[in-house]
Amino acid sequence: MRARVKKVDAAIRGAVIAALAASGALACSSGSGACKVTRPDPLPAPPTMVCHQASYTVTVSDVDACGFTEAPTNCDDVCGQSVRSCSFAGNLTYDCTQATFCGKARTSLRRRPGPREAPLTEHLRSSVWLEAASVHAFERLALELASHGAPRRLLRAAQRAAADEARHTRAMARLAKRHGVSYDLPRAARRRVRSLVNIAIENAVEGCVHETYGVAMARFQSSQAGDAFTRDAMRRIARDETRHADLAANIDRWASTRLDIRERARVERAKAAAAARLATTVRAEPNAELVEILGLPTAAQASAMAAILRRHLWC
Repeated sequence: MRARVKKVDAAIRGAVIAALAASGALACSSGSGACKVTRPDPLPAPPTMVCHQASYTVTVSDVDACGFTEAPTNCDDVCGQSVRSCSFAGNLTYDCTQATFCGKARTSLRRRPGPREAPLTEHLRSSVWLEAASVHAFERLALELASHGAPRRLLRAAQRAAADEARHTRAMARLAKRHGVSYDLPRAARRRVRSLVNIAIENAVEGCVHETYGVAMARFQSSQAGDAFTRDAMRRIARDETRHADLAANIDRWASTRLDIRERARVERAKAAAAARLATTVRAEPNAELVEILGLPTAAQASAMAAILRRHLWC
């Protein structure tokens, strides 16, 4: 078991190192003659869940020659894909806005998107909500593990994780208030105990993939955020989330001893699919304010982290 924990921690450390060494994103051009359109390559992918907004810039050589207007009615033509919104920014550039993955999702609760907000506001508001939702998720997980006869060490770890998430909620709430951001909190719904295979699938997707990636992101932010308060908050969160990633790996290993071969195959397919989706989703370039203030990784850095974790843990 300790060897498994060391493997997870080593992969996370390697992912952060790879992100710190990564360069900026590439760009591609299309069009010919008087019209030349330059967009990010690859384009940001559709989100698996909404957390914050990612924006990218499209540059054209000539607005009229490309058949565009300063008030585009079809953002897909300008941005090269379906996006939430677009606008003309002047100087032959358009701003395209796409939702992207935030790095933490161990909860079946989903926050309903509200009115469009500034990227920093939306990110902080969603972060507080997700931390609070994770409290309910771990409390439910502890009860479900108990009903399936899981070892007590896993139950205690899940209960401790719920307490960790309560602290994370308070920490993110303080960070939100520092930036003048209000927030709401989720309510837990009573749910039936799920089958072990369904628990294992959610654990593989939300714990082994999303939460483990979230640890790498938090560690990255703990060194790259723009102020000491944020760096310290992310350092504390990363420390706790490392234990949660270990818990996910341990649940995955325990559950595999209780599932039959077909059920184990379902879990592995779900994990592989989640890793593939994440690798695509993190290509979205985050808003520059989120990079500067909160220390979020750029698309190139996030892709480097996801690639290391996928190679060493998810494949």
